[in-house]
Amino acid sequence: MKKWNTAYFHHKASQRKKRNYIHGVKDKDGVWQTEQENIEREVDRYFDTIFTSSDPSRDNLQEVLKYVRPSVTQEYNDILIRPYTKEEIYAALSDMHPCKAPGPDGMHAIFYQRFWHIIGDEVFTYISTILHNFSCPGDVNCTNIALIPKVKSPTLVSEFRPISLCNVLYKIASKALVLRLKQFLPVIVTENQSAFVPGRMISDNSLIALEIFHTMKRRNNSRKGLIAMKLDMSKAYDRVEWGFLRKLLLTMGFDGRWVNLVMSCVSTVSYSFVINGRVCGSVTPSRGLRQGDPLSPFLFILVADAFSQMIQQKVATKEIHGARASRNGPEISHLLFADDNRMWKKLRGWKEKLLSRAGKEVLIKAVIQALPTYLMGVYKLPVAVIQEIHSAMARFWWGGRGDERKMHWLSWEKMCKPKCMGGLGFKDLAVFNDALLGKQVWRLLHYKKSLLSRVMSAKYYPHGDVCQARLGYSSSYSWRSIWGAKSLVMEGLIWRVGDGMKIDIWSAPWVGDEEGRFIKSARVEGLEVVGDLLDVERREWNTELIDRYFNERDQHCIMAIPLSARWLQDELTWAYSKDGTYSVKTAYMLGKGGNLDDFHRVWNILWNLNVSPKVRHFMWRACTSSLPVREVLKRRHLVEEAICPCCAREDETQSHLFYSCSMSLKLWEELGCYMLLQGVEDEAMCDTLVRWSEMDANVVQKGCYILWNVWVKETRKCLRILATPLLLCARES
Repeated sequence: MKKWNTAYFHHKASQRKKRNYIHGVKDKDGVWQTEQENIEREVDRYFDTIFTSSDPSRDNLQEVLKYVRPSVTQEYNDILIRPYTKEEIYAALSDMHPCKAPGPDGMHAIFYQRFWHIIGDEVFTYISTILHNFSCPGDVNCTNIALIPKVKSPTLVSEFRPISLCNVLYKIASKALVLRLKQFLPVIVTENQSAFVPGRMISDNSLIALEIFHTMKRRNNSRKGLIAMKLDMSKAYDRVEWGFLRKLLLTMGFDGRWVNLVMSCVSTVSYSFVINGRVCGSVTPSRGLRQGDPLSPFLFILVADAFSQMIQQKVATKEIHGARASRNGPEISHLLFADDNRMWKKLRGWKEKLLSRAGKEVLIKAVIQALPTYLMGVYKLPVAVIQEIHSAMARFWWGGRGDERKMHWLSWEKMCKPKCMGGLGFKDLAVFNDALLGKQVWRLLHYKKSLLSRVMSAKYYPHGDVCQARLGYSSSYSWRSIWGAKSLVMEGLIWRVGDGMKIDIWSAPWVGDEEGRFIKSARVEGLEVVGDLLDVERREWNTELIDRYFNERDQHCIMAIPLSARWLQDELTWAYSKDGTYSVKTAYMLGKGGNLDDFHRVWNILWNLNVSPKVRHFMWRACTSSLPVREVLKRRHLVEEAICPCCAREDETQSHLFYSCSMSLKLWEELGCYMLLQGVEDEAMCDTLVRWSEMDANVVQKGCYILWNVWVKETRKCLRILATPLLLCARES
């Protein structure tokens, strides 16, 4: 597919290259070095020092390892060392980002993904040789290190973050190891670690810490005080000792063959450095894990877990003690989590002059995705903050820069509607915030044995579940935020019937049709739970009871529910996903809602037009009447007269501009498309486009491009005729 090197992306690439360019660094003596060779020499020296082992003694290693308990069973080892299948290798490849920066081989994952049907057998043979021989050859493990500035205008090598660029073939093997390890990682890693562990969220430990701080703050007048310390592991990945890692894995119970394979992946690496576009230097490390290797985060979790077990042992012997968020809650001695300090990108830095409307749409959506979803999953953002972000987005979309304002031809609320309902599908951050917080509600409801759930339930709902929880009078802000999203979650819940013993017939959501998920019939004494409506012996519905006590609608809904032959337990599920699991996407759609009156065939037709993105956006503006024709300008008191400046015959409306103005009529005739104008009089653009869609696709395409050219041509002429500042500003919008 053809790619356009637009001015915007060319500018961004140039800007990034300039930002990452290393003009000079201070050497170990503090002397500023600017020559390329001297910079390379200092980088090589620094990382050679960082990646050189400190040779810890056997006694030092044993002092830590004595606290580590064996946790890897034979069952787990069997999973790790069984032969790999071609499907597993392809799954590992598919799990990789297609276009990450390449390693020394210069290849992207997308090449292997796209041509798997051709090269799949050869790739599988090569990768399986590595995995089944439990040894990684050094040639595939050569790695380039890219240096990314951690601060503005760095002067020391330590102020750059080393990102490893590994070969794709190595990453496939590494990812295959990870996919198997993740299957039982939650069982062998202590609950104090929440990052990168399947079934846990990075925000879990942050929420626990916030609850403990909230309790500590409320108890600041007590005679006994508490103190919390935040410790940062400096250069944590770079300083992992390989000898310790090997002994740790063996102590945990991992099979020796698997440990040999992992250590081969870790220890056969060699580094070169990418400095100002040039690959240089060579370092053979004797310690450290690579940032960029799929295996590294999970190995580091196991290393950190050894520290966690040391603390747990000290707590068990009463040498240190933890804190509780509530009197009956679990004691928390320590928490391990990754900081997520990402800040919102500032819209003022965007070069909107270099982007089309379609480009702006992509960029706005990308930035919304880059907003701190981590923070929005913990806190309810204040309304003022959300409004400020929305305003910044709208200003950027309509062309305002900094404090400059341009006319907004359509409200942000309408632009946040789905595309199938006439909007642009921008996120309403208030609803998105609730949907993210709703995931916390869902997890508190379904993962009741998790550390976070035990902390929250002991503090806020000790005698029920999160659905019955009350807000309380002195709760933390994070709990108030989560509690506020509870109504959204409850709106989407429905019970999946098993044995029926947990489901209240009259108050629980367990049936489903267009009238809702609750029983409409009057309550009947003696019938309490859904299990009372089951014929246990036959394992089917008791039709006699149902026909006697329920109205026709309820009878139909109940009998439509299938029953399991195994009498499983009842399960509370999410009504808007196929697998019954909560998703932020469907929760957002539920929270956003939508008026079905806004649905029109034209929107699906419009966004599937075979025209350029900027023309589709122009057609969208025409269909939403958000083009600044003079009739609209007069209505907004921007001009005094609405008369068409090109023909001076009648007011310039959209219909006149596109179909009646002498200049546009001439264009339609010259291009042989005059037949498209039949029936357009007093017809809304939406209806016109629907009618055109029934014609030949090429004719519709031509008509859209003519409309676009009419707008561009006549607008430019009008700007030359009446180039007043006010009209110029409006027309450019």
